[in-house]
Formats: sequence, C-alpha cells, structure tokens
Amino acid sequence: MVARILRKREGFTLIELLVVIAIIAILAAILFPVFAKAREKARQSSCSNNLKQLGVAFITYSNDWDERFPSSVLDPKATPGDQASIWSSAWDQQLSQNVKSDAVFKCPSNSLKKYGVHQPKPSTNTQHKRVVSYGMNDQLLGVAKSDAKPADRKTGKGVTQAAVSDPAGTILLAEFRKSDKTASCAEASPNIGCSSEIHVNFHVDQAGDANAFNEDKWNADWGVARDIHSGGLELAYVDGHVKWKKLLATLGGRDPKTAFTATAGIYPGNEWMTQNSQ
Repeated sequence: MVARILRKREGFTLIELLVVIAIIAILAAILFPVFAKAREKARQSSCSNNLKQLGVAFITYSNDWDERFPSSVLDPKATPGDQASIWSSAWDQQLSQNVKSDAVFKCPSNSLKKYGVHQPKPSTNTQHKRVVSYGMNDQLLGVAKSDAKPADRKTGKGVTQAAVSDPAGTILLAEFRKSDKTASCAEASPNIGCSSEIHVNFHVDQAGDANAFNEDKWNADWGVARDIHSGGLELAYVDGHVKWKKLLATLGGRDPKTAFTATAGIYPGNEWMTQNSQ
C-alpha cells in the first residue's frame, strides 16, 4: 500500500505544472528586457568605439593635410579611372588608410546593409561598396547653411580646423540612416540620395518637418539616426571625443524653429554649425 502511494506521488499535478510555467513566464518577462538592454548597451559601446577611432583618423588626416578636413564629393557622371573620380571620393574613402578595418564604419545597431558607394571608381565599371553607418557634418565641407540639399558636388574642400570656433562643441560625425525617404541605397552607381554626408538643413530637421524633433511623431527611418540608441545617438566631435545625446540636446537648448538662424553670423550653442560660439 505504501509503495503504491509513493508511486502515485512521483509525478507533478496539473496545478503544480501550471504554477511552474507561470513562474518561468514571469521570470522571462522580467529578464528578457534586461538581456535586450544589455545587448543594446554592448552594441552602443561598440558604436562609440568606432566613432572614437574615426575621430582619431580625422585628426590624423587633418594634421597631414595642413589642418584641413577631407572633402566628400560624389559625382555619378565621372568617367571610371579619371581624375574626377579620385576627387569625387567620399570622406570614408580618404580616411580608409588611417583605420585598421572597414568594420569601424558600421554601427552594429544599424540594420542598413547597403548604404551606397563610398569608394572612387576603379578602372572598370565595377563599384565597391563599404557599409557606412555614419555621416560627416557637411558644415565641415564648407556647404552653405541655405543649401537645403546640395546637388552632386564636383569641387570643394573640407574646411580648416581654424574655421571651427568650438571644436569640443561641434559635431564631426553622427549616426545616419538613409539620406532620403525614398532613397534606395543598393544602387550600383553613386547616388546623392545615399551619400555619407549629413546635410544639416535637410537631414537634421528632416527638410523642415515640424515633427523632426518630436520623439512621439518623428520619422526615424531616414536622416540623422535620432533614436538608434536608447532614444538618442552617438556623436563624434571635432576634438575627437564621443558622446551620446538626444537630438534636441544638440541645439544647445534653443528652439528648433530658431536654432538654425544666425545672430551676427553665430549660431549660439548649435553643435551642427561651425560658428556656434564667440
């Protein structure tokens, strides 16, 4: 009799199983978001390290070229192998000799695989693609603030370090998504819609969209990657340091409607502009 009773107690009752399943479900609900945040923090840390390496590469390049930043021009009409193609190389191509690997150009949190052509045309029509998750602030390329979306530029040089009033408060690189709402970034030829330049008057305020700085309504699929890491993005500054910020914080506390309006040639506190302090 005792043996039969013990055998009956070898298994779990249905209620006991349901209790165990419920406990596991509760633990999973608590721990999975924690694990997801931990993974994202690791990706963000990797992204920050990428930007630090690129910041050093920019400084090295600039010091080698009379303290001038690299140019960044894409000309789809350039003939393969000609001099125009060389001058038409994007900034990441010019920095490629100063980094250890192409991996530093890719943020692990950015799912965009084919960002566009970022290497000058070789002697054949074959294009090389480098995945680039970061955009260079076009104010360091001497682009006029009034130029909402520059056409393909065939000439132009990066500005000098002396042209930046506050290197520690001026953005050099920012995380970037598609250059345009409708851009297809898997094309075989250079395309201005898939460039690696951040046109401040187009990509930061999303072409004047009233919701560009509204976290509840903005379109995060194109332009500056405004919420790619915990509601903000990693930024590299001209002096080489890297910092996470919310997009609105890059305007120095100014109203987005007036932040890009100069006062006596100065954009006080606006980290996207080269002249942002006295």
